[in-house]
Amino acid sequence: MPKVREFSPQNIEATRQKFEAAGISVPVFSFGAVMGDEKGAEAALKETFDYIDLCASFGSPCVRVLAGRWTWSPD
Repeated sequence: MPKVREFSPQNIEATRQKFEAAGISVPVFSFGAVMGDEKGAEAALKETFDYIDLCASFGSPCVRVLAGRWTWSPD
């Protein structure tokens, strides 16, 4: 799961209930994963599945993966 205490496995249900009690729905979770780097591919894939599980916990139908690094060059 994401490295936020409220989204840890032992706290996720209480966090979801707080959102629900406040009338807040979460339609999508977004995160960045560098998919194009072979060295970090396994970790990026694990993080992707962790966010899919987080979405399922909240009943969110979408996860947005901002995959890759953006490099800008004026040339």
